[in-house]
Parts: sequence; structure tokens; C-alpha cells
Amino acid sequence: MSNAKRSRRHLMTEQNVAVLQRRLVDKVPVSTLCEENELQRSVFDQWLRHALGSIGAALGPPVWEAPSKRETALAAKSKEVEAKLARKDNVIAEVTTELVKTKKSFGSSDRTLGSPRYARHDEEFVRARSDKTEISVDDFIAWIGIARGKFFSWRKRYGKANEHNALILRDHWLLDEE
Repeated sequence: MSNAKRSRRHLMTEQNVAVLQRRLVDKVPVSTLCEENELQRSVFDQWLRHALGSIGAALGPPVWEAPSKRETALAAKSKEVEAKLARKDNVIAEVTTELVKTKKSFGSSDRTLGSPRYARHDEEFVRARSDKTEISVDDFIAWIGIARGKFFSWRKRYGKANEHNALILRDHWLLDEE
């Protein structure tokens, strides 16, 4: 036995492909190929398994036609935004229907959003719809035509008794006949 180590031969990829082509296309026996190229049969079998395992990728769509990670992320983000927009469209339709019902329930056409008599109702309406639709209160009150200052003064007074500067009649001020 010699102490000299046998150096490994590394064939280039093109050479590997040429050897495999001779086997698959020209039907040259494996033993002949291995002898000609000084290969072990197991090495040839490994090349063949690797080549056949990669054939699906070779026959599939080219890499440049597959969507990139960025395109995939943008498509996912787009679907998410479309779903959010659809939810908002449904809520806006619901709010519009409710607004029409509210206007019809007041009967006369002189009742508009923003009239002092219905301030509490309007403030509750805007607050509830703003929370539900995720539309800012400022945008909402601009769309329905209420002045910003008027709305926020309503909000400030919300829940408080309606006080005014006029004298308030007391029970003991009334006569029995009244």
C-alpha cells in the first residue's frame, strides 16, 4: 500500500452535464462512462439523482416570472387594504341608512343636523358613527354640515343640565289658580 493520497477529481458542471447527456440521450452504458471519466458508480448515481430532482425547477416557470418577495408582500398588503375598505364601505352604507331613518323620524323639513334643540342627539350620533367607522370626528362633522366649534361646545356641555340666564319659575312662585 502506498501512503500517497489519491487526489479527488472535480469535474466542472458542464462536464457533469455532458456525462449525464451521454447516458440519457446516447444510451451509453454507465460502466463505460464511469471508466472513461474515472468515476465511482455512486458518484454518477448521485449526479443523476440531483439532476432528476432539479428537473421540476428546470421545467417550471423561469425564476424571473415568479413574484418577488416584495411583490408578494405588496399583494398581501393590497388584499388587507381592500378588506378594510370593504368593511368601511359596509359601515358607511349602514350609517347612511341610519341617517336617513333619523331624518325621516323628525318629520318636518326644518329639522336639520346642528339645530340646538337636537344637539344632544346629534353629538351622540356623530360620536357613535365616528367610533364605528374610524373616521375622524372633524371629517364627520364637516360632512354633515355642523360647525366644528358648535359640535365641541355640545360635547363640552354633554350630560349637564341645560342652564340659561333667564329666571326659572319656581313652584312657590305660582299662584293656586295658575
